[in-house]
Amino acid sequence: MIIRFLQESDFPAVHEAFLKAFSDYIIPLQLSAEQLQDMFIRRAADMSLSVAAFDDDKVAGFTINAVGLHCGLFTAYDVVTGVLPEFRGRRLGQQIFQHCIPELKKAGAVQYLLEVFQANTPAVKLYEKTGFQKSRSLLAFRRDSVQEGRQNPAFLVQEAAPVWREFEEFWDWTPTWQNSRASVERSTSIKVVLGVRKGEEVAGYGVVYPNSGDIPQLAIRHAFRKQGAGSILMRELHSRVQAGRPARVINVDANAEATIAFLLSENFEQFGKQFEMKMQLV
Repeated sequence: MIIRFLQESDFPAVHEAFLKAFSDYIIPLQLSAEQLQDMFIRRAADMSLSVAAFDDDKVAGFTINAVGLHCGLFTAYDVVTGVLPEFRGRRLGQQIFQHCIPELKKAGAVQYLLEVFQANTPAVKLYEKTGFQKSRSLLAFRRDSVQEGRQNPAFLVQEAAPVWREFEEFWDWTPTWQNSRASVERSTSIKVVLGVRKGEEVAGYGVVYPNSGDIPQLAIRHAFRKQGAGSILMRELHSRVQAGRPARVINVDANAEATIAFLLSENFEQFGKQFEMKMQLV
């Protein structure tokens, strides 16, 4: 078994291993090579800081890492970690992390972040043994069909160029790495940014990826809440989702009471819980 850092040319082998590692996952996760590549771009994966264990020429386990600013700190992020079923129980995950963490420190990262499903007990235990600690709980929601919702003709929804400095003032909580402003800006997949206005005032905004149904961000200015702006905006975001796919809002901070209440009022159903976990590197 050889453990080494990856190169861009290793991507096909990593994709093959990804499919096998997540074939029995809690939530089905079978991505095409193009979809996995888009996920890597969106989450800023850096193959030179990523590690895999090779059994002969086959990937047995891997950790794909990213680095960048997050909440004002230079941060390492675990894009995805997987171990193939036949190689589990050999402490391979810990060995892979031990191999990459010194290099992440050299790159200047002061913390290391990841998300993991709370029901994935073996993975949670692995991360805790490696030195990660739970930092917050995250919830995932989905809705299968577009809902009518509240109507208020005073609000107009239309595509908008992101004005992030203004948009971020609407936030009640900070998005996770994969839903951050930087992630949205990096993504090469089709995305739609919609703004909702009342006259000349911006009442809120939302972002949707039509091909996946993911809505990474949605926020309403405090002065316009409970007037129907959010409902109208969500309906328009959901209407942009590819036919047959649900709309999904994942990694919602479990303490974000207003966001959760809004999603439930819009007939979204909770389908998963994750932990955001953090390791201090300095």
